[in-house]
Amino acid sequence: MTKRHMSGHYLYVNGRKFKGALPLRALFYGEGLFETFRYRGGLPVYFGRHIERIKMGASVLGVPWPEQEFLESKAEEAALDAGIDDAYMKICLLSGGEGQFYGSADSSTVLISLKPYTPYPDSVSICASSIHRNSSSPLSRIKTLNYLDNILARREALDSGCDDALVLNERSFIAEGTASNVFWIKNGELFTPSVNTGLLPGITRSILIDLAEELGIVLREGAYGLEDLYRADAAFLTNSLIGICVISSIDGHEKDTNNPQVYIINSRLKEALKW
Repeated sequence: MTKRHMSGHYLYVNGRKFKGALPLRALFYGEGLFETFRYRGGLPVYFGRHIERIKMGASVLGVPWPEQEFLESKAEEAALDAGIDDAYMKICLLSGGEGQFYGSADSSTVLISLKPYTPYPDSVSICASSIHRNSSSPLSRIKTLNYLDNILARREALDSGCDDALVLNERSFIAEGTASNVFWIKNGELFTPSVNTGLLPGITRSILIDLAEELGIVLREGAYGLEDLYRADAAFLTNSLIGICVISSIDGHEKDTNNPQVYIINSRLKEALKW
């Protein structure tokens, strides 16, 4: 029997032909971007910084970019429809196009996820992960849908009895948490890894860098090892959902969870975010 050659791309889900349209590049390769933040009666004060970051990521990956007004309107419409005043909101830009992995996106889809906001714990314990960040990868500086390294690192931490993991880069310098940036206080000065370590430049991180100058706190960005963090007076994690979350211990090294300087920084951050 002669087989008939047919052109096209066919999808089968659980053995049944799928006739709809899917953002295949996002599904197959994790090609896409996302932003998460706290939606508290409206889009966050620094929503523009989230837009700048996801737009930059779309440029790197070659994903077609919708207008900012479109993203804003769809986010507001979703929040109104869900009826959640204080929500965890996630905006995803999904990539569509040809199936070859080396191909290019020709479309994008906006997906918005919401759920009620749940307050985070006052403090967390963290431990260094065995999974390292590649500081030379262009993906380390954009927030892509491919989050598997972060997932594995967080699971590793939970399995070891910690709340979160600290991710180092290939040179064993501190990069970030699994979904956060890390800061610490030593002798009244504020420290955080530089972007050259391969961290994702967080929105809250950028806000805190601005606030440190306003508060007259010396801020030092650089390449630091675990020993620098072990010797810190106090430490904390930051992201756009938790704001600041104090670190209670790092690899068993106990930290001050009532540091007055961290309290001042946290209070000023909440004012800036209007929380």
